[in-house]
Amino acid sequence: MVILRIKILILVLWLAMVCLTCSGRNDTNEELVLNQVTWVDSAFQHPALDFFIAHNLKSPAYAEIPTPDSSVKLILLRGKVPYASKYAVRSVLFYPSNNIFNNEAITRVGSSGYLQDTLELKLDENSDEITQLFIQSDTAAFQLAYQWLSTNRIKPRDLPGLVVGQNLPELTLRTLAGNLITLNDYRGRLVVLNWWGTWCKPCVAEIPGLNQLRDTYIDTSVVFIAVNNEPVETIERFLKENPFKYLHSTTDSVGAQLLGEAFPRHLILDKTGRVLWSSVGGSKNTYQRLARELSKILRDAKTVEDQNGQEIS
Repeated sequence: MVILRIKILILVLWLAMVCLTCSGRNDTNEELVLNQVTWVDSAFQHPALDFFIAHNLKSPAYAEIPTPDSSVKLILLRGKVPYASKYAVRSVLFYPSNNIFNNEAITRVGSSGYLQDTLELKLDENSDEITQLFIQSDTAAFQLAYQWLSTNRIKPRDLPGLVVGQNLPELTLRTLAGNLITLNDYRGRLVVLNWWGTWCKPCVAEIPGLNQLRDTYIDTSVVFIAVNNEPVETIERFLKENPFKYLHSTTDSVGAQLLGEAFPRHLILDKTGRVLWSSVGGSKNTYQRLARELSKILRDAKTVEDQNGQEIS
């Protein structure tokens, strides 16, 4: 009788554990019901694969993911980092206007593990609001799992040090000639900063407009600085064929981490180094947004100066 009671008790406990486990699995599945798409070998030459060619990534592949906005196409690109058991994944959004938005997503997880991250994507090219997408892939397989975490756009998270209203941490920059410069050198002047790459198509597309903007303010105290982390030789070779009138500089890994993995990024700093405006993504019309922001900032500054002058008099 005692043995029977023990067996019944064990059976009850086992059933209770099974129920709890099933309940937990259901909850988890409800939160992470993942859709599946297939990685496609890069033998199909998708135009966005230029990024991998420029960075010498191995075994590139791509996958197309349906978006909440059917007019916007999302392509994910995957490639192996040379001499390391890591993968790089890049998201590329194609907007109806034919502009594109690049965002480097993942450079982690060994070849035997899972590649996963939550991407923050701009489904509206005219807004800085983002939509989050969770992705997961066994790097040894051809399947990519994904789930849109929310179809409601949310405000992007500021990178540490790039918070509007706060001072930008000191950046160590070098001109292409090798001269050391810092943002402190430009205190007292308005600074327009462009974080870009020669491989980045939106970065290249916006250069003519940025040149036009810089020419507009050439006789003012506004400073236009382009920051890149590629080899100087690569930048100089690009500039010979593509004139870019900003003051060109390179930064180290600390600066690259500060400015983030999304390209291009634009910042406007006031005379004390405080971030007044920040934007990610680029197109041939980027200069128009920059022009509007600069005009507003300078107009507001003039109003303050006039008011202070009246108070003194």
